[in-house]
Amino acid sequence: MSKERHGQGIRCFLAVDISPQIKELVLQVRHKCKGHDLPLRWVNPDGIHLTLKFLGEIDPGLVDRIADTLDRAAPLSSDFTVSFKEVGAFPHARKARVLWLGVDRGREELVALQRKIDHELDLRLKVDREKRPFTPHLTLARMKVPGPMDQLLAAISVETELIRQEMQVHDLRFYKSTLRPAGAEYSVIRTFQFQKSP
Repeated sequence: MSKERHGQGIRCFLAVDISPQIKELVLQVRHKCKGHDLPLRWVNPDGIHLTLKFLGEIDPGLVDRIADTLDRAAPLSSDFTVSFKEVGAFPHARKARVLWLGVDRGREELVALQRKIDHELDLRLKVDREKRPFTPHLTLARMKVPGPMDQLLAAISVETELIRQEMQVHDLRFYKSTLRPAGAEYSVIRTFQFQKSP
């Protein structure tokens, strides 16, 4: 079953929102990078999410079915804490395309949640599972041409207290992404609340 109909569908993804404190952390990391002459294209903090599954362009008729499936599955998860511990680069520091902020506490919960989403959507709607291993992270910046980030990462790594921030995760959000000339715009289709931890 094909999930993408380019030009006809609705571009969607599933994600956990980040708190205002983490958005401030992202701005502080960005400030620390100013002295390094790298052609980084920074992601707007308001557009940064912990993305769990990118669905691509889906048939509009599938939107409600996905939402209803996740509505039934979400109460099976409990809220949890996420903290961040390091800044890294994909695919590697010497020839990087992406600057990211990695997850420390809450990593196992995010991986389990992503697997549950994959399982439910595959089982009930035949939506393809992710082929690559899931690595929870926030994308901070990108480079059009891969380049070295090792000196930048070394400089940020000494700021351990800056990076060690945490937030509470209470829900999962189903987003619609609309591409505009000024950048993507995001709107929430539905929010799925988790159970409160005892």
